Amino acid sequence: MSRGREHSKVGKTLLEPWTQPQSVYGQGVLLSALDYYNWVPEAEEPVRKLFTDSQADSGLRAQAAACLLHHFGTKYQHDVIGFALFNSHEIRDLLFRQLVSPPHARVSGVDASVVRMGFWLMFEELAKNEDRFAHRSVGGSYYGAFLSANALGAYLGEGFTPDYKLPKYQGERGRELWYRETAENALTWWLKKKERYAN
Repeated sequence: MSRGREHSKVGKTLLEPWTQPQSVYGQGVLLSALDYYNWVPEAEEPVRKLFTDSQADSGLRAQAAACLLHHFGTKYQHDVIGFALFNSHEIRDLLFRQLVSPPHARVSGVDASVVRMGFWLMFEELAKNEDRFAHRSVGGSYYGAFLSANALGAYLGEGFTPDYKLPKYQGERGRELWYRETAENALTWWLKKKERYAN
């Protein structure tokens, strides 16, 4: 009980600097400390304001969005998805990982918007390496597409990822084949089921 009171006290203390100008780094550190160790109910409003502040650093806004997902489940999910869709690939990817994480997915269930976002990320990763794949250049990898496909498979309860223990997936070439086949399995699934997730 005393430990809970201590966290509450620290959380309230962490909110005090929010009323004064902070560097992006400083605000990020405060937000991390609140999010992971010292959350207090009074933090919701300042974190929400940071998330919705169009003048704030986009990375900080993404951090605030993730914080709101951690503490409020689906309450801000629609707004977080909207923010992610109009941001960089990196921010979309970060928030997609939060949205499909098992703790959040248990609360939210499968959201069609999140599924579409995941496939968009996967297609962007494939497009980034398209020339390298076409010319079999060194450096082309399906790893980025694999990460999105693997996360989508877990979120949807689908088996996109083959058994990595099979002999054909051993070694560096085998691992790349495993990445590629995971992405291909996800793509095949999407072509069959995408109408269900259209809107």
